[in-house]
Amino acid sequence: MKVSCSVTNTGKRAGKETIQIYVAPEQKKDRPVHELKAFEKVRLDAGETKRICVILEERDFSRYDTDKKMPVPVNGTYEIQVGASSTDICLCGKIDLFFAEG
Repeated sequence: MKVSCSVTNTGKRAGKETIQIYVAPEQKKDRPVHELKAFEKVRLDAGETKRICVILEERDFSRYDTDKKMPVPVNGTYEIQVGASSTDICLCGKIDLFFAEG
């Protein structure tokens, strides 16, 4: 899955920002509220805007199965969260995922 967003430096000086991508399962039983799955550090000149693209893979929607001794993707609804930190989420979107068995 491709996650993309635009980042703008609204300041008067060049700077850096780290964009963090979190995955939050709708069904939270025995699961964290959300998990950091990717991040991208970007340098921006004053007033500059850049488009950031990150790829999430099947493993980013998986749980470790102790019986199978391997990560197994979990079907369900997930919220994809984008922000500067876990407490500064500024963009969200939901997706329903269904993985083929086998």
